[in-house]
Amino acid sequence: MSIFRTPTPTDAPPFQLPLGGQFASLSFMNTILIFLLFSSPLFASEPLNSKLLQMEVAESQTLKVPPGIKIQVSTKKHFKIVDRGNRLLLIGIKPGIGLIQAGKISYQIQVLPQGQIDFRRHLEKHFKKRMGLKIGNDPLLVRVQGELFVFEDWLELSQISKEHQSTYSFEATPTTDALNEAQKYFSQKISDLHLGAFQLSSTFPLKAFIKASKEDFKRASDFFSSFGIQVEKSKRVLELEPLVKTSVILAEVSRKASSSLGIQFPTQVEGQLLPKLAGPANLMTSLNALESRGLGKVLASPNLSCRSGASAEFHAGGEFPIRLSGYARQSVQWKKHGVVLKVEPKADSRGAIRISVETEVSLIDAGQMVDGLPAMKTNRVKSHFDLKGKTTIAMSGLIQETWGRSRSGLFGLSQIPVLGALFGSEDFLNNQSELVIFVTPEVVSYSLNSKIQWPKEWTREEI
Repeated sequence: MSIFRTPTPTDAPPFQLPLGGQFASLSFMNTILIFLLFSSPLFASEPLNSKLLQMEVAESQTLKVPPGIKIQVSTKKHFKIVDRGNRLLLIGIKPGIGLIQAGKISYQIQVLPQGQIDFRRHLEKHFKKRMGLKIGNDPLLVRVQGELFVFEDWLELSQISKEHQSTYSFEATPTTDALNEAQKYFSQKISDLHLGAFQLSSTFPLKAFIKASKEDFKRASDFFSSFGIQVEKSKRVLELEPLVKTSVILAEVSRKASSSLGIQFPTQVEGQLLPKLAGPANLMTSLNALESRGLGKVLASPNLSCRSGASAEFHAGGEFPIRLSGYARQSVQWKKHGVVLKVEPKADSRGAIRISVETEVSLIDAGQMVDGLPAMKTNRVKSHFDLKGKTTIAMSGLIQETWGRSRSGLFGLSQIPVLGALFGSEDFLNNQSELVIFVTPEVVSYSLNSKIQWPKEWTREEI
């Protein structure tokens, strides 16, 4: 169906068609402009001469047309038209394709994203020097196709995309060597960004599936976009909490040498941050130096690991039974003694840690009995810390001076790990040294080399 009109004098009132039908016309001077509100090919009774016109969003171009001819437009979603009689002003609105028929000439109008024309030209020039890669025929999206023989070509493509601030879809098939290098590269970068577990699709074009917060999802999208990889949220990926490794060192430290470690020995139980000691390796080096000078001694150095939100515990000592009696029932409860350290860390993917540290030192006092049960000498402290990066916590003041003086009444002291060696030290008995517990938590980096654990209800085909 088509509408024909004859030129109208410029002083005549504009002609209007009723709105709501298949067509809507605009007022005109010497040119009739008709918008067809459907996307099917334009009707033409004679063969048309087709031309291509490309423009970017927010770009404007002028299309010259003979005066008095009929003009039909397939859509007005992607560009705006301003009628100036013998010329049309076209303004790009959003990416898409539309058709304009001016008499016997048909124009295909391609509105592209901003910067895409220069980006495409740069890639075409770049690919002439690279074997395997080429650009697809899709006018609205740059599709990199062909074969990827060298992973460095993909890195260069990523850099060009960042320079032009343009996006593309990577649909080339990499060789085995190129894919292995890409996986190693992505593994390291994802670890550096602390984005957590994610899964790459096994088919091309590649997609990255991730289960993350809104902020982490945006960072993942920003990273993968320069590689032409689309990121999608998916509940199929099992979300793993960050793994926190806590290095613990129990040491006897001379009060004279405490200042070299940044420790201020308190008069009561206390936890202190030691920001100068960046990690257990530096701390162990300092303690070994003190030990060589007779100013300290490492008693134990365990490592505790648990997921964020869980807990881990270290116990150096023993247990003794306590019989509990009730109505027609008896039971036995075991009570721990010695050194007990419990940590409960909570961490995010960026390495920040909120940790609860609970430390207890308890000894059986056989000199004090109640109904045949021994008494306990106990000191306990629970502290909370918010940490960024590797920071060491020092727990001291856990053993009172009077305990060393009355050690004869402490049952089995020489056989208790850590405490037996401590109470055997003359410096400790003379109040010249102190038991210090050093705690250094850190988030263990993720690795894509580890196998992702998928929920059992999902089949391999669905994944």
